[in-house]
Amino acid sequence: MSIFEYVISFVLVVVALALTTMLGDLVRAFRQRAVRPVHWLVFVWVVLVLSWQYQLLWAAFELHQIQRDWTAVEFGLLIGLTLVLCVAGRLVVPDCSQESFAAHMEGARSKIGEDPFRRFLFNGRWALACLAGYFIFGYFINVFLFNIGFFDPINVEDLVLAALLLILICSRSETTWIIGTGLFIVASIVAILVLTPIRYGSPGYFGS
Repeated sequence: MSIFEYVISFVLVVVALALTTMLGDLVRAFRQRAVRPVHWLVFVWVVLVLSWQYQLLWAAFELHQIQRDWTAVEFGLLIGLTLVLCVAGRLVVPDCSQESFAAHMEGARSKIGEDPFRRFLFNGRWALACLAGYFIFGYFINVFLFNIGFFDPINVEDLVLAALLLILICSRSETTWIIGTGLFIVASIVAILVLTPIRYGSPGYFGS
């Protein structure tokens, strides 16, 4: 087994475990929808997180074309980037037991426990914070590991996505979240189409 095969195998295992956990949480939330309704934004953000996990995995298969040798630091950066995205997936689906306990402790059961949107925000905002961290983290990895310029359009896309997420995190308005989610969907589609494996593996790219 080559070093690249070892690296990508570890990434696959981490993401597979995260996907299993996230989808399990989603199924449990769906089964309890009669007792605790799930806001439709939850399903949208699950799909978005899944899309970026897919993009990370698909792009990672092309890394051997531009990164022949791996150091412990580079391996740690890739794993760290993967874990941040996995944590976002773990937080995006509301967990009834934790939220019920938190609502009881804060004396706000009626506000969090009964409103699907507020229940989503309780941990969903942290999920988006992790997702924003993923894009910011990825921006600097592109600069220092793959020699992409600070103002390269490919790299600036990460900052635009992070900025959209930070705006949503600071808002408690459902309307703002709906509009912001729509904008993020469009921006994600554009970014994912640009950040395809063909783009990563193009000769002469990444400063070569």
